[in-house]
Amino acid sequence: MFTQLRRKEISPDILIDITAIPGIDSIDYNKIKGLWIGALTSIRRIEKSNLINEKYPILHEAAASLGSMAIRNVATIGGNICNAAPCADMAVSLLALAAKAKVLGPEGERFVSLDKFFTGPGRTILKPQDILVQIVLPARNLISEEYI
Repeated sequence: MFTQLRRKEISPDILIDITAIPGIDSIDYNKIKGLWIGALTSIRRIEKSNLINEKYPILHEAAASLGSMAIRNVATIGGNICNAAPCADMAVSLLALAAKAKVLGPEGERFVSLDKFFTGPGRTILKPQDILVQIVLPARNLISEEYI
């Protein structure tokens, strides 16, 4: 979004700081609930996470190969997903790991499979008042071997 703002491709009337939302930049794992990554978690933090490297190596590899270290320091998993670029570095591994997007909006909270989240190049299911809060991956022992 910041790139689009700088290029003046978009000019919203209002910008909202979402950094105070609990869990928006966290990495949490539970062997039953799986991996929960906040949308504002930097790609560098994902790359450096021993937990992700151990349990979701394909996600670690995707993060480590995204751009330069300077880009990984500021790029977020939510930004990478919400841009819905066909070349989004994180999308392929997240799709392979059967990830879901946790979305908050006027209708409440909902979980959307990433294969349904993307509706086309540069397009997602997000409505103007929706926000991507977290990316959720199933527990490593619950991922079907067909995805690996």
